Amino acid sequence: MIRRFIAGIFVKAAEQSKGIGTELLHTVMETREVLSLNVYKKNTKAVMFYKHCGFKIVNQEIDANTSEEEYTMEWHR
Repeated sequence: MIRRFIAGIFVKAAEQSKGIGTELLHTVMETREVLSLNVYKKNTKAVMFYKHCGFKIVNQEIDANTSEEEYTMEWHR
C-alpha cells in the first residue's frame, strides 16, 4: 500500500480461491475511503476479482515499461 494505491496483492497459486485475497482486500477496505490499483487487461481473473469486490475501471492505457494494456481501477466506500 502506498497511501490509497494498492501496489499488489499476491497469493501463492496453490492457495488461491480460498478467500485469502478477499480477506486481505477487505481488511484494507475497512481503513480507507478510496482505493486504486493498476492491473493488466489480459489478467482477466484479477480484473473480475476486483470488479467482484466493487472496483470499477476508470482508465485504460499502455504500461510504458511493459507495453501491456492496463486498467486503472478504483473503489469508493
